[in-house]
Amino acid sequence: MPKIVDHEVRKAEITKAVLRSIGKEGLANVTIRGIAREGGFSSGTLAHYFNSKEELINFAFDEISKKAFLRIESRVAEYQTALEKIRAVIEELTPQVSDEHDAVISVSFWAAARQDEKLRRKFHDVYENFRSHLRDYIGEGLSSGELGIEGQLEDEIDFIVAVTDGLLVSFLLDPDRFPAQRSQWLVTAAMSRLTYAAPMIRGASVAVES
Repeated sequence: MPKIVDHEVRKAEITKAVLRSIGKEGLANVTIRGIAREGGFSSGTLAHYFNSKEELINFAFDEISKKAFLRIESRVAEYQTALEKIRAVIEELTPQVSDEHDAVISVSFWAAARQDEKLRRKFHDVYENFRSHLRDYIGEGLSSGELGIEGQLEDEIDFIVAVTDGLLVSFLLDPDRFPAQRSQWLVTAAMSRLTYAAPMIRGASVAVES
């Protein structure tokens, strides 16, 4: 009797093999044969689920993005303040809280996106999702008076995203310079623009952009 295969479980196993391969070899050096070897599959098994290496890698990118947002939402559900929620987003984009292996993979995807239009569009969507989370939590803090900003909301969001990307690369490439305590201080510094006293907010800047 043929063995019954749970296809969702198998795709999850393949995804893990893809991510392990990227973490070890770098995205540019990943091959179907290497992924099959990493996961203990045959190349034919991979071909049953994916038509090409590019399709497989795009699926893996979707999965790692989904994991990041699930972690954010799980953490945020435990927090009461806007600052705690914003910090959760920033920390999940840096290796201190999220798995460093995932951070290595994320940087590999950055390089590949320069040459892959489909992957670049996926990055755009993921970053818009991160911005949406920040927009919600900063807006929550502005409405409650917990937070204040001097500039425009979207400028503050872009600042946080840009600084967070820089922190990710710095922490990953020079970990000895950024032990946990120093890394956490830098995350706090990245949020410091959001902690002005509410009376300092300028008229139009109070409005949360939709």
